[in-house]
Amino acid sequence: MIDIKKVKERIEKYKRNSIIYAHADHDGICASVGLNYIFGRIETKFSQFFRPKNIPCLKNKKLFIVCDLQLSEKQINYLLNKGLEVINFDHHEIRDIKHKNYLCLNPKKIYGKELISSSGLIWKIFRPKKVAWILAVGSAGDLAVEDNIELFKFVKKKYPELLEDTSLKAIYSSKIFELAQILLMSFDNPEEGFTILKKNIETPQNIFKSSLYEKYRRKQKTIQKFFEEQKNRVIEHPKFVLINTSNLEYAGSYSDYLNLKFKDKRVYIEYDNGRLFFRNYFGNEDIRNVAKLFGGGGAHRRAGGAHTRKTFNEVYELIKNYYEKKSTFDF
Repeated sequence: MIDIKKVKERIEKYKRNSIIYAHADHDGICASVGLNYIFGRIETKFSQFFRPKNIPCLKNKKLFIVCDLQLSEKQINYLLNKGLEVINFDHHEIRDIKHKNYLCLNPKKIYGKELISSSGLIWKIFRPKKVAWILAVGSAGDLAVEDNIELFKFVKKKYPELLEDTSLKAIYSSKIFELAQILLMSFDNPEEGFTILKKNIETPQNIFKSSLYEKYRRKQKTIQKFFEEQKNRVIEHPKFVLINTSNLEYAGSYSDYLNLKFKDKRVYIEYDNGRLFFRNYFGNEDIRNVAKLFGGGGAHRRAGGAHTRKTFNEVYELIKNYYEKKSTFDF
């Protein structure tokens, strides 16, 4: 069980000497906005790498708060040896280090659930109703819905203009999910998304008038045009779809677009010069099983990644053989 009072006391005690270190994607930004709303302004820094290579400046810091970043044990021990207390809201691999000044709040450890993101974790622990829609944005963007459905039920009731229903298809067709995609446009400059969210806590519709929204619309038009004009770069299989987006802008988003367009149970895989993205919004296949073919993985069964030296066609053949063998075994 979580001692919520103890968590709150730690953050309140060191608030002026705290730092939040968050991933630069929708989940990291939304989780950090949630904490800033609950506890007041806390210095917040971002990393584009979910496994960060560096630790931000620790001058005068006494509390280090992690959101949606998978710090290594070495990095955590470094912080502890510096005399800092650490509260870890990450949802990737569990870093359960035994130390009086370390608190691991990974939802896999606390709730035994994997489809809870860092934003969803902030909701489950603190229940901040006023920023519930923001935490739903972070959760939906991370495809972490089913194990935190009460959050989406609350948002549906309070913000029906953002969410009409709580089925997966409704959530991934909603304004809530679109806001996650808009927020992702600030990945290279996460402070922009962070600031826009903080300014519009009471007016989420204003985000659809922001510069990020215009960037999002341009991105969607680019992706749509790709699928209209370059169908030869897409291979469809009964079990999966493989897309070659090598050397294209917005790599990693084409698989999302097509999966959401067809709304089927196939796995959608994107190949970008050896970088692989795996998505499965609606099916039962654990994409980590496919990602393992290339030494990759993911935080949960619906999204993951990997790197490979294989060509696009070699990747297709390997995945096709995997499903053929799997079908034979299942039969």
